[in-house]
Amino acid sequence: ENDPPRNRGPNQGFVVNLVATDLTKAALEHGGLYMTSKNTAWNLAIGRRFNEMQFAVLRPFQKMCHFLEPGLIGRKDMFHQRMMELKARIGHYPEFYPHTLVLPKDAHQLLSEWHNHRMWICKPKASSKGQGILILDSTTNPPPAGDCLVQVYIERPFLIQRRKFDVRFYILVTSVSP
Repeated sequence: ENDPPRNRGPNQGFVVNLVATDLTKAALEHGGLYMTSKNTAWNLAIGRRFNEMQFAVLRPFQKMCHFLEPGLIGRKDMFHQRMMELKARIGHYPEFYPHTLVLPKDAHQLLSEWHNHRMWICKPKASSKGQGILILDSTTNPPPAGDCLVQVYIERPFLIQRRKFDVRFYILVTSVSP
């Protein structure tokens, strides 16, 4: 079923901060927003994150699709740090979070555990779209070295059409005050 385009209101603009896909722009326009380059005539900013000075001049009706410093949970090593903080508070990792080591800091621990698990996944700390990810078999490969994050590989992952996938939740935070 086709969803007809929404009517545009006078104050329903969005601004692109450096980069946005054509699909994202088309979806916003289909939803009734219009793209603008005026600094104050927008309700939604998409694209790259703003710096502190750009955040400081936002008006109450203007919304962002990024937090300041999204790397605190967006980078794999920083997400692991957040999970370590959660473990310290609740006494254990959540069930969904695999055993994780960050190299080079945890290299000695990885050496002692390498043959305890057959399959490991090695990920760059700050990469995206699956770039640089390696699946390693401990029976035929040495432990990785360098600057990366290593996790016990889930040997029987859920698949969609024989491919691994992840589930992401996107939320709208309308205020972080107080």
